Amino acid sequence: TFQALKAEAERQIIVAALERNDWHITRTAQSLGLADHASLLKIMRRHNIKGRVDPDT
Repeated sequence: TFQALKAEAERQIIVAALERNDWHITRTAQSLGLADHASLLKIMRRHNIKGRVDPDT
């Protein structure tokens, strides 16, 4: 569905940004234009992103 595709795209964008910023939450949030690190943490929880992600999962 569109929602599933949208969620997966958002997850991929977040993971890529985290990798670019060496998993530094505040820097990643800033690079994505989010208000603060709490906003990024909320998105990460929604996508069940807890730490470094294996690209094969």
